[in-house]
Amino acid sequence: MQLPILLLCCLLLTMPVAASTNGVEWAHFPGQSLLVGDPELGGLGLDWPGLERFYRLRDGTVRWHDQGHLNAWGVRLFKAIQDVRGQGLEPADYHLSSLASMPEITRGRALWRRELLLSDGALRLPRDLHSGHYPADRFDPQWQIPAEPFDPVDSLSELRSVAELEALLADLPPATADYRRLLQALADYRVIEGLGGWPVIEAGPTLRPGGRDPRVPPLRRHLRLTGDLSGAEANDPRLYDQELVKAVRRFQYRHGLRVDGLVGSLTRASLNVPVGRRILQLRANLERWRWMPQDLGERYLLVNTAGFDIRLLVAGKTLFRQRTINGKRHWQTPSFASRITRLVINPSWTVPRKIAVEELLPRQQADAGFLEARRIEVFRKTRGEWVRLDPREVDWSQYDKNNFPFMLRQLPGEKNSLGRVKFDMANPYAIYLHDTPVKSLFERPVRAFSHGCVRVNHAEELARRLLDAGGQASGQTFDKVWHLGQTEIEQLALPIPVYLVYFTSWVEEDGRVQFRPDIYQRNRRLLAALARSMRSDQPEATATASVQGPR
Repeated sequence: MQLPILLLCCLLLTMPVAASTNGVEWAHFPGQSLLVGDPELGGLGLDWPGLERFYRLRDGTVRWHDQGHLNAWGVRLFKAIQDVRGQGLEPADYHLSSLASMPEITRGRALWRRELLLSDGALRLPRDLHSGHYPADRFDPQWQIPAEPFDPVDSLSELRSVAELEALLADLPPATADYRRLLQALADYRVIEGLGGWPVIEAGPTLRPGGRDPRVPPLRRHLRLTGDLSGAEANDPRLYDQELVKAVRRFQYRHGLRVDGLVGSLTRASLNVPVGRRILQLRANLERWRWMPQDLGERYLLVNTAGFDIRLLVAGKTLFRQRTINGKRHWQTPSFASRITRLVINPSWTVPRKIAVEELLPRQQADAGFLEARRIEVFRKTRGEWVRLDPREVDWSQYDKNNFPFMLRQLPGEKNSLGRVKFDMANPYAIYLHDTPVKSLFERPVRAFSHGCVRVNHAEELARRLLDAGGQASGQTFDKVWHLGQTEIEQLALPIPVYLVYFTSWVEEDGRVQFRPDIYQRNRRLLAALARSMRSDQPEATATASVQGPR
């Protein structure tokens, strides 16, 4: 539909030759002449450049209306905006309240107002489903995975039918099973929220098996709501019986706590996180998935630095999963993507200067045999060449972090900090995956102990899998060099993408919902923005959930 030429001419006579908003020229958009200075649109932050381009490609004709009514396109778009809560987004960000308050039939200014609001929502929604609503570089500076380009104007302008619009909106969100499982968890936890959430567990002595306590009934209710406790009701609701112990252990496992079946202060604190906060956490991690590349590859490694684990996925299935150790809170592992191209078996370790001067130098100054006991060689450049020195002949008291002319290198072997294998991948942070001689740290619930690199439990198994995938005989490779202590580089015949990411919530393949603390404090700004975006006057979306509840 185009505005009648006579009406348009009358309006243009009273205005500048080319109307503009935010510096955008609207010579090809008749509807703008009706809406200059419209107070109902002024504060909504519309994407005027995108709208101008969208309608220029349409020669100024409406997209979502026919004879004052929403057409099939408009009805489908309006329904998609109503349903965005299912994706962890907020309908208010796509003008739902304003759109819902408009009359069914509109004309003139009112029609173009609704047309523009729908079009602005149509530009925002595909972009947000594809790339996230909140820009990663603003909300997590440590997220270094580049956003993929996406132009919603081009995508919408190429559509020829409502069915194609439906297909576009369905195809834009991440296609991984991880994302779909998080969506179901979000729906489940919203059902719990609709039931009033879970009760608070009051402070008191640690709850132990066999004890009776008035705090046990609310504990039972919480664990039934989350699916950790099932079966018949207990004969004695106040008794901390064995079924409840098993349920608490399930809860502790899902929250990265020590799995001991005791409800102490840490477990009680996790139990008392409100369901609304858990919903925000799920939404934040859905947003992080939308920051990820659309195509991760047929096979890839996913290292979750908030969850301290690594997974090898092939065709969507997890074939290898182990615990990891990653950067300390003040020495964080960044989020980035790379490819593992080679393995270094029995690697040596050239100690980064920062570690050498801040950690190893003071220990060598306190113990003259420290470096030698760890098979760390000392080199100093002389006439342009690195010359090896005897560490016992160096007067280490003369040196500090501002005066350190040495290079330290640890020889391969059982004491080498990289263990028996290093997984090389190009990146500007000098980060890689590797084995470790200190296996006991893998038993800790929170494993932020490294200087940024990622230590992998059972790294040899991962190395063998990567070699075998490329048709390389991993057994022969390791038999030849593993126990001899010699360093050997194995180029992978089939390099593999690796993504180091930060997810504080995910859902395992068996449906168990996992939550972890925000150890690096990277979600604070994102959670605050999500909380601000919530609107109490939005129409409630219908959520589906398993009758058993989430786990």
